[in-house]
Amino acid sequence: MENASALIEVKNLKVNFFLDEGTVEAVRGINLNIYRNQTLGIVGESGCGKSVLAQAILRIIPYPGKIVEGEILYYRSDDDFVDLVKLNNRGKEIRNIRGSEISIIFQEPMTALSPLYTIGNQIMEAIILHQKVNKKEARELAIDILSKVGIPRPDLCIDQYPFVLSGGLCQRAVIAMALSCSPNLLIADEPTTALDVTIQAQILKLFQDLQKEFNMSVIFITHDLAVISEMTNEVVVMYLGLIVEQAPAIEIFSSPLHPYTQGLLRSVPKLGIESSERLQSIKGTVPDPFEKIKGCPFFPRCPLGDSGICKDNNPVLNTVSPDHKVACFFWDKKKINYAK
Repeated sequence: MENASALIEVKNLKVNFFLDEGTVEAVRGINLNIYRNQTLGIVGESGCGKSVLAQAILRIIPYPGKIVEGEILYYRSDDDFVDLVKLNNRGKEIRNIRGSEISIIFQEPMTALSPLYTIGNQIMEAIILHQKVNKKEARELAIDILSKVGIPRPDLCIDQYPFVLSGGLCQRAVIAMALSCSPNLLIADEPTTALDVTIQAQILKLFQDLQKEFNMSVIFITHDLAVISEMTNEVVVMYLGLIVEQAPAIEIFSSPLHPYTQGLLRSVPKLGIESSERLQSIKGTVPDPFEKIKGCPFFPRCPLGDSGICKDNNPVLNTVSPDHKVACFFWDKKKINYAK
């Protein structure tokens, strides 16, 4: 991606949650580029910081979470950019960006839509807020975007309430709302979790078609590695608030270097295995979020871990080949540079 133009540049981002029980370091110093017209996949176990990273970009981190360090540079053009971290999260400038230039699709479509308002009202609200149109023009635009996301009879659906629609149609309505202002970046946070396999395939095909039509960048957050392999250009693997591996999707699946990435891929069911054969799993559990870890966060679960280096030192994300980065001392069973 050396020649690609960055849309979002995340620099040393740290997000903490200050709770009565202690401080949770949800994101622990992430550096990441999101390129124009590309799809970035983010994978990792629950609690690794995927959704918090997305919330930080939109400046919607819930209380008591707070960005404590770092920059999120949003490039409207090559020479026009703004640091989203410096904006007031309730101010006019960030509210103009949210929904218009950067949109998000949340995990549960039924909870993302208000049951008190029609589908049309909720889509039109975003259109009227961000575009200079009247109510009649907003309705026409809403019907058009509902048609583009594949909702049958959009002229009738626009006046229906969410509880009348199926889960698949609600998800399409949520996608329509996110795309109503033609954003530069769409963040999809587990967008197919609650859908059956048939509807999931339709939604994923819809994402691919709409990305081409709108020329937008997409961040795809999911647990499903099959979805990642189908949808993304580049993959980021997160563990306990850190990026442990980053590479083009084809390299992640053909040549995973980090033991955690390898463990995730080994745990995926495969055709041809015996019904009595157990799936492989990653031993142990994710550490307590309040625990302060001195060394590599994956060390207690790692089959390659060395009690000398790994226990006391946290590996940095090293470039080991063009476009491939990994944070591991023994990715090739040789010691690489590390920070104490």
